[in-house]
Amino acid sequence: MAESISVVLGGDSIVPSSVSTCEHPDFRAVVDVFCDADVGFVHCEMLFHDFNGPGVFPSWDGGEKQSDPAVAKALRAVGVQLVSLAHNHSLGYSYGGLESTWHALDVAGIRHAGTGRNLAEARAPTYLDTPNGRVALVSMCSTFPAWARAGAQRFDARGRPGLNPLGYHFVIGPETAAAIKALAIQFGWWVTEAGDALLVHPPGIHRPTRYVVSEVEHPVPVVDEADAAGNLVAIEEARGRADLVIVHVHSHEWDTRTNMLQDPPEFIRHFARASIDVGADIFVAQGAHSPHRGIELHRGRPIFYDPGDLYMGGPPVSRFGADFYMRPDYPPDVRTPDSRPLVANRAYGKAVRQASNPPEGFSWNPGAFVPRCTFAWETGTLILDRIDVLPVRSQWGAPWRDSGVPLLQHGEPAQATLRLVQALSAGFGTAVHINGDVGVIEGSS
Repeated sequence: MAESISVVLGGDSIVPSSVSTCEHPDFRAVVDVFCDADVGFVHCEMLFHDFNGPGVFPSWDGGEKQSDPAVAKALRAVGVQLVSLAHNHSLGYSYGGLESTWHALDVAGIRHAGTGRNLAEARAPTYLDTPNGRVALVSMCSTFPAWARAGAQRFDARGRPGLNPLGYHFVIGPETAAAIKALAIQFGWWVTEAGDALLVHPPGIHRPTRYVVSEVEHPVPVVDEADAAGNLVAIEEARGRADLVIVHVHSHEWDTRTNMLQDPPEFIRHFARASIDVGADIFVAQGAHSPHRGIELHRGRPIFYDPGDLYMGGPPVSRFGADFYMRPDYPPDVRTPDSRPLVANRAYGKAVRQASNPPEGFSWNPGAFVPRCTFAWETGTLILDRIDVLPVRSQWGAPWRDSGVPLLQHGEPAQATLRLVQALSAGFGTAVHINGDVGVIEGSS
C-alpha cells in the first residue's frame, strides 16, 4: 500500500484561452506543483463550446463565461485532473452549453461534478482513481439564478439539467418581517404567511422568497434543509466508495454582520463542519473573487473557505448574447445593436467598481494561495499529515496568451500573502507557520 496521497487545490479558474503554452518560470513552478501531486483540483467557472452547437443559446445574462473546447485539454496538460462545475454561470449557454462542457472535459480526461441531466446526476459524486488511492468529489453552489437548479427525476416526469444547489433563506426578526411585508404591499407583490414563514413573490410567480420569522436581531442566512440533507447523503455515499472525499461549494456570499468579504457566511461554516462530520476529508469553498479567506481544521480535516482565484483573465470573450449589452447600468452608447464585446467588457468592469454597497476588504488583485494537502496512510486510514500553503498571484497584461495565469510568489510578496492567510486562519484557531515562501499547517499524524 502507498504511504501517502497528495492533493493540490486551486480556487476559481476562468480560462478563456490555452494556458499550457505559457513558459514563465513562476507559472511552470505552479504547473509542477499540480503535476507532481496525486490529485490536481480546480473550480472550473467556464463553459466549453463554440457558440453554435445544438442547444447552445446565451442566457438572459448574455453568457459571460465561454472558452474553446480545446482549452479543456490545456487544463489537463497543466496537471488538472478533477474539476467542480457548480457555479452561477453553469447555464450561461443553456443546456447545450452544459452538455458541450461535459463532452470537452470527458475528451480531455478530466473528471467533473456539480452539474447533471437531473438533480441526482448533479448531486452525485465523481471519482478519480490514482495509484495511491481513490478520490471522490461532490460539488454544489449557493449562488445561482433559480432556473439553474437541476430538477429531480420523478416516476412520472423527467428531471431538469442544471447545477447541484445548496440554497439558503433568511431568518429575520418581527420588525424586519413587518418592514418587508409593508414594502411588498407597496410594490404589489403577493405576501403569504405560512406558520413561521413569510412568503413574498410578484404576481404570477409561484416560487416565493421565503423568510423564517424568529426572535433575531439581525437577518441570518440559513442553509435550505432539503438541499443540505441531500448533499450530506451524497457525501456519505462518497465516503463509502472512496479513500478520500473532497467537498466543494461555489459561494459569493459573505458575513453580513461584519460586512467583510474575508469572512465567510455562517451557513457555509456550519455546512462545512457538517460535511466533515459525515465523511468529507477536504472542504473547499470559493467564489468571493478576492480576496482569499482563512483555513479551519475541524476534526483534523481542513476547511478552505476560499483559496482565492487561480486562473483569472486572458483575452476577453469574443462574443456575448444581446442581453449582456442591455444592462441598465450601462451607458446608452453600449446599449445599442452595434456594440462590440470590448466595449461591453469595459462597461461591465466600471459598473462593478461603482457598486453602491460593496463589502469591506475588496481588492482587485490580492494574491491567492494553492494548498497542497498530504495525507498519510495509517492502519488503513488516511490522516492529515501537513498542508503546504503556496502563495500565488495572477499575471496581468501582455502577452494575452499569458494574462491571468498564476505565478508562484517569492520574497516579500509571498510573505505578505502568507501573513494574511495566517491572520485570517487565526480567527478559526488554525496556526499557519511561515517558512520562507511557504506556509505550513501541521496535521495530526
